[in-house]
Amino acid sequence: MLNVFTKTKPWLVASLVAASSVFAQQNNKDNCRTPKAPDPMPAPTMAAYNAPSRIDVRGAWDIYADASFIYWQPLQDNMEYAIATSATSGMFGTTSAPVSNTVQNLNPSYKPGFQVGLGMNFDYDNWDSYLHYTWFHNTNTNSSSGIILPTFGHPAGTTMATGAGTMFASASANWHLKMDLLDWQLARAYYVGTKLTFRPYFGARAAWIREKYNVTYTRTAATAATVVSGNKTTNWGIGPEVGMTANYLFGYGFRVFGDVMGDVLFTRYRVSTTQTNTNGSQTLSIKQSKLNTLRPHTNMDLGLGWGSYFDNNNWHVDFAASYCFQAFWDQNMFRRYVDNSMQGDNVNPNGNLYVQGLNVTARLDF
Repeated sequence: MLNVFTKTKPWLVASLVAASSVFAQQNNKDNCRTPKAPDPMPAPTMAAYNAPSRIDVRGAWDIYADASFIYWQPLQDNMEYAIATSATSGMFGTTSAPVSNTVQNLNPSYKPGFQVGLGMNFDYDNWDSYLHYTWFHNTNTNSSSGIILPTFGHPAGTTMATGAGTMFASASANWHLKMDLLDWQLARAYYVGTKLTFRPYFGARAAWIREKYNVTYTRTAATAATVVSGNKTTNWGIGPEVGMTANYLFGYGFRVFGDVMGDVLFTRYRVSTTQTNTNGSQTLSIKQSKLNTLRPHTNMDLGLGWGSYFDNNNWHVDFAASYCFQAFWDQNMFRRYVDNSMQGDNVNPNGNLYVQGLNVTARLDF
């Protein structure tokens, strides 16, 4: 028996050593193995959904209407109508006797207008459709007297053969602006958290803008004369618009809101210039029609509002006040004729039309 154990002992030891080595190598491999990355999150079985935040009343119509009183100030580039000078010989003086020259601006004031809108809520994914009309028609005037140099009118018609040349005793400017805007929006209002709501929208805009700018220069000296420069542009435009309204809810129905909107309109202009000179019985008439271009427009609005349901949620009333800023790029298309000898020489300096002012709005959902 001892003999057998003695003979098998070397083989048994060798087997144990081999098994230990294999086991140790396996443990080392397990300890050095890179940790397995977690499984990716499974794809959602239902699409993400933003809870609707629109006003929903129990009324059968699901319609809303609003009306706004607007009090806006129109501003337009390149509308300066004269230069008032302190010298009888022109704008130039000397270092010892300088001449004071002052550009006369139109300085428009705030004017009233109105907006009305009508919308409808749809059951389809809580979307709504909204139609909005803006009416803003106004007239702004300004005048100056002394020694006046004209900046409007053809130079061949404002230069007098005798007397003080191109100098006048007074000048007056009259700007008529008529803006009619029609906007259609398709939108969906939804919550972002519990206190913030967004209402992105897209749609279309149609615009009709008419401008008349009449400038009158008068001389009352021995060579009395009156020169009237009449400038007119009429344009219509249509194109897409996009925007978004955001509301931050304070509670008790109060909120602060902001709106930003932009559009690009295919626009067609009709431009005309007329001029009369009573001193030489001169008349001038120049027209340009079917002038096609693209015109961008932006609008930004910031304000405060309050709204509440009543009559068991059958009605909802809302009141808001905001201040808006609008820009219509290159709206001023009045031409300037600049050469007395080359009578067709002219420039078209363009100029943006800006509108700013107050909106006070009342809305009813029923």
